[in-house]
Amino acid sequence: MKRAYYGEPVSNFLRRDENFILGELAKNNQFALEDLQRNTWIEEIRILKRKLSVFEGGYPRIPWLHLWLSHNNI
Repeated sequence: MKRAYYGEPVSNFLRRDENFILGELAKNNQFALEDLQRNTWIEEIRILKRKLSVFEGGYPRIPWLHLWLSHNNI
């Protein structure tokens, strides 16, 4: 059983389109995708892209850091 609905290195995540990431999350989600969950994922993607941008190409560079997103039981 997969523990995350989306996972890849941060550098890949930062280059991915928001809709691609959302599509991967939705595709791997086994629950009903309610608007609240979808909107939460969209906002989390935006926040993570802003906050994790420090890892893209500069200091601090941590190549082994991976990102995992899953369903929040709301």
